[in-house]
Amino acid sequence: MFLFNGMRYTYIQTFGSTLVLLLCYDKFKYFFLPKFENPTTAISISSFFASLMSTTSTFPFEYWKTLVKLKNITLNAHGNFYK
Repeated sequence: MFLFNGMRYTYIQTFGSTLVLLLCYDKFKYFFLPKFENPTTAISISSFFASLMSTTSTFPFEYWKTLVKLKNITLNAHGNFYK
């Protein structure tokens, strides 16, 4: 059971990260395509910014997952950590 202790946060982080990555990439791609002559440059910049947004928005879940795994603590119904 200890092995799967942070699985809930992993699912939330993966789903959120993928959703943010796809939505931001699409928006940034259409924003940057008219600004550059080379579409590869616009796609690369869009990918960079989408990855940056995805990592920034899902970092708290990585932190909580690490806390749960290292300290073997869980979250109660009110969102407070306890052992």
